[in-house]
Amino acid sequence: MAIKKGIEGQNYLLNLMKTNPSQAIHECATIDYNGSISSFKIAKVDLTQDPLSASYDAKIASDGPTKCEEAIKADNINDPTLFNMNKTILLLSDIASLAANKVGRF
Repeated sequence: MAIKKGIEGQNYLLNLMKTNPSQAIHECATIDYNGSISSFKIAKVDLTQDPLSASYDAKIASDGPTKCEEAIKADNINDPTLFNMNKTILLLSDIASLAANKVGRF
């Protein structure tokens, strides 16, 4: 689910770049969300072999929306959909990290 939501968010940002080609939106779409999606994918691969690494990878997926949030605030962009999308990815990062941690304890 986290990968899917990350891709949906990135697609939203890529479409938003068409009407708002700001540096912040570009950064969010091409750097920040790429990083989050990659981290979630790596966490998924690591889950069965190394749950502790998977937990870490899932946790660092939160870096993308955190950096995106900082960039859009610095550019004075007020888009509630974007703010909610970032919050969703942050929440999914926490959930995935905690879940991977639990898998590592069994």
